[in-house]
Amino acid sequence: MITLSKAIHCQDYREMIEIAVGFVKERRPRGSIQLLAKATGCHSTYIAQVLRKERDLSLEQGLALANAFGWSPDVKEYFLLLLQMGRAGNQELKKYFKNKITLFTEESLDLSPRDRALKGGLESQYEAEYFGDHRYQLLHALCLLGKDLKTSELIKLTSLSEVDLDYILSRLELMNLVKLEKKIWKGTENFLHLSKASPAIHKLHETWLSRVISDLNKIHDQNTRYSGLVLLSEEDIVLVREEIVKLINRVREIATKSKGGKISILSIHHYQAYNL
Repeated sequence: MITLSKAIHCQDYREMIEIAVGFVKERRPRGSIQLLAKATGCHSTYIAQVLRKERDLSLEQGLALANAFGWSPDVKEYFLLLLQMGRAGNQELKKYFKNKITLFTEESLDLSPRDRALKGGLESQYEAEYFGDHRYQLLHALCLLGKDLKTSELIKLTSLSEVDLDYILSRLELMNLVKLEKKIWKGTENFLHLSKASPAIHKLHETWLSRVISDLNKIHDQNTRYSGLVLLSEEDIVLVREEIVKLINRVREIATKSKGGKISILSIHHYQAYNL
C-alpha cells in the first residue's frame, strides 16, 4: 500500500502505478499489464502504451485504477492531480496543476506551519517521539553525513526492516529534518534543541542509556568506558561537575568542526547516588 509520504516523491502518475504493481529493476511482475487493463476496462496494448508515456489514461480510467489499488483518499487525490498534470495540453495548464500539487502536499503534510515552528527548534509535539527513539536520531545523523545514502544502504547500515525504515523516514520528513532528492535521503538545515526544562529530556537519556546497555558486549580498543563509584566532598563534586561541563563543551567544538563519517555515542553521568 502506498502512503502519502511515499506518493509525494512521484513526479508522474505512472511512477505510482509502477510502485503499486511491484515494479523492480525495470521489470514488472508477470501479468501486471493484464491486471491494469482489467481494472481500467481497456486493452492491455493501451496500458503498455500508457506506461511507455505514449498515451495517457483518462480521468475515469485513473479513478478506476486508484479504486482498484484501494488507495486512501489523499493518495488517490494526489494521483489524480498528477494525472491531470500529465494530460495538460500546454505548459500554462501543466504549471497550474503543478501549483495545485505543491499546495496539496503542503496542506496534507502541514508543511507551512511546521516550517515556521521549526525556525526556533523542533516542535514540542515531536520532541518525545524523536528523542524517545534512538533510531530516529541515528537515521537523522546518517542523512546529515552527506554520503548520498539510498534506502537500501540505510537498511544495510541500520539493520532496520524496510517497513520500519520507511515509517521513521516519513516521520523525520514530516518534521522537516530530512528530505528525499533523486532517491537520496539528505538532512535539512533545520536544527534540534532540547531545553533542560523539556519533559522529553528524560526520554533522551532513557533511550541512549538503553542503547549503551545493549552495546556493553561490543568491546574493542576504540571504545572508552568507565563506570564506578567515587567518594567526593561537596567542594570536589562541584569541581568534577565543572570539568565535565568543560569536556562536553570541548567535544561539541570538535564535533562542530569535524567532517563526520563515523557515528559515536557519548554518555556521561555524574550524580549523587546515596544521600549519606
